[in-house]
Amino acid sequence: MPVIEDIQLSSTTRIIVWEIKETFDFLKSNLDLTDFSKKILHKKKSEIHQKQFLAVRNILKLLLIQDSDLSYGADGNPLIKSGCVSISHSKEFIAVLVSDQKVGVDIESNSDKCFQIMQKFIGVENEFPIKMDRKIAQILWNMKESLYKIIDFKEIDFKENLVVIPFSLNEKQTKIWFVKNEFTQDYIANYFINKNYSLAYIIDKQ
Repeated sequence: MPVIEDIQLSSTTRIIVWEIKETFDFLKSNLDLTDFSKKILHKKKSEIHQKQFLAVRNILKLLLIQDSDLSYGADGNPLIKSGCVSISHSKEFIAVLVSDQKVGVDIESNSDKCFQIMQKFIGVENEFPIKMDRKIAQILWNMKESLYKIIDFKEIDFKENLVVIPFSLNEKQTKIWFVKNEFTQDYIANYFINKNYSLAYIIDKQ
């Protein structure tokens, strides 16, 4: 079982990161999928997307959450009967965060992708007193994507509405603000990066 991170943040909040190394058949073999999930799986054309789908269900099973307990809201966000859940995947890496509070998690396989498109989601952060490199851009994306999964507003501009204060990769935690019209709200974003991927998560304690 390739669980590479299992972080118990509290008695009710836990993150599991899985690195896919198994075959499709192995990932599917121990699952009891609903007919609805079987239809979704059948529609996924690429093998990596099929494996991501099955890896998520394997993590949920490890967390004692049955496939039948998972559903999706009108906005596409995952829902579970026993609390709150956030799911993220990037290539062979899967992250699932469960809690009794609203949560958001994002994982990104290390690459230049976020750095190459940073003009689409980085605004005032360009004024940071640090060099904007691949790692910083990727962590910024992680944090903003995590917050986006928590916020109920429909139209959100990552560049204008989600603002991160200056941070260091060594600190592991910083503040991120949601700013829209006259509404403002701050959150604590937790993050880390290693040789293979980066991850950020936010727990809504409002």
